[in-house]
Amino acid sequence: MEDKLQEILNDSEETIERYEHQVKDLENKISFYSQHKLEEELRITRIKHDCLNMAIYRWRKQQTALIDLLNAWNS
Repeated sequence: MEDKLQEILNDSEETIERYEHQVKDLENKISFYSQHKLEEELRITRIKHDCLNMAIYRWRKQQTALIDLLNAWNS
């Protein structure tokens, strides 16, 4: 069980890192679209940015719960 939980945590961390990288890319696009007054692209990119941030927040909460479970298992 401990190994499986650790595997899930590792996979989760990789997923979070991948999506955090996408958030940084979207932040660069937001800056570009804002500077060039591309309103529709800016609006769409901000929505994508907000969605990814919400997903990352939920994955972090899930990861914290798994870490707590793993710590309880090891105690």
